[in-house]
Amino acid sequence: MTLWMKFYTDPNELILSYEQDETGQEISIQGMTVYRYTNADRTNYLWPLDNTLYRLSFHEAVQNEEDYVRTVIAGRESKQPTEQTGSRSLQATDDPDALIAFLGFDPGLPRSVAGVCTSRSFTGLIRERYTAMSCYYRKGSQPIDDPLVTIIIRYYHDANDAYISLEQSEEGETISVGGIDVYRYRNCDIYGYMWTQENQVCTFSTTEPPEIAEAFLEDFLRQRNAAQAQGSMNVTSATSIHGAEEGVRQFDSIHDLEVFLGFQTGLPNTLRDEYHVSDIFCAFASAQVSIQLFYKNGNGETIILSREMFTDVSQAYLSLEQNAAGDDILVSGIPVYQYTNEDKNCYTWHSDNTVFSVELDRSIPLPESIIEEVLKSSGLKQ
Repeated sequence: MTLWMKFYTDPNELILSYEQDETGQEISIQGMTVYRYTNADRTNYLWPLDNTLYRLSFHEAVQNEEDYVRTVIAGRESKQPTEQTGSRSLQATDDPDALIAFLGFDPGLPRSVAGVCTSRSFTGLIRERYTAMSCYYRKGSQPIDDPLVTIIIRYYHDANDAYISLEQSEEGETISVGGIDVYRYRNCDIYGYMWTQENQVCTFSTTEPPEIAEAFLEDFLRQRNAAQAQGSMNVTSATSIHGAEEGVRQFDSIHDLEVFLGFQTGLPNTLRDEYHVSDIFCAFASAQVSIQLFYKNGNGETIILSREMFTDVSQAYLSLEQNAAGDDILVSGIPVYQYTNEDKNCYTWHSDNTVFSVELDRSIPLPESIIEEVLKSSGLKQ
């Protein structure tokens, strides 16, 4: 027996995925309309509840199958109110700045897809385990409930949850689009494509046939990856010029550092209008630039901000070291790993090709406000 649950940010997407065929029938269990059907040697029960689609599959004959379905329905209904506690949603809007403000970061969505879909609308959802957004691309005055392309991206706080949530079925197949392995499937007249990227699960769906759908998807991936790749290109250029230099260089100002590197770093000169940069250091490896800044106030309290930039985005993800003594928290919608090191409160997170770390004296109050300032200066928080 297997229980599948698929969560949706948009009820319309749930309805579209609630596929039925002529071999099944609708029955009533626990006051809920449930669709029962067979698939090969499996008996399946399918039903929607709020933003979730449930499927209970029995791989072999089991007595009183409906009792199991009844138990699941009763259990989920009793838990539903507490699961919704603390969640927030963004209603449909055409304003990309509203989406960025809601998420706390820029998801890097292209303005159009293949020059065809030039109108966009957005929705968002923040839950305990993930932050999600939907983008609906339309042609001209197409209504929001009939988009040509729908993008859903779910950002999990735990990358393992992203991997587990990538549901696949025997009706689909894995293909390569734009150099990325994606899972292609069909649901009625909709073609869907799913893939994972670090802590993200991405879904791209359209009513266009595969040859057009995949051209649209390739253009979407190219545009979205171009912005992420720019950071890697900056690091590649800097390491090609300075990578052979040994030792650590010290700079008098962030401006001097940026002139040396050849690109803007987004590093703040002050934090909380109280802590000012006192020391700036930079070192190179073959595929990495390391920057460390010391901020101090009049009382001698110190904040250390480190920024590790890699030519390979995957190396940033792999280098984000965590230990059992820490916790994952959310700061402005960004997953941040928090831990203590002797007399320091420490925070670390990654974005694209970069790993950020902040160490603060424990005497410094409201440390998360410092993290918010760093996120804002680096462009991750609006």
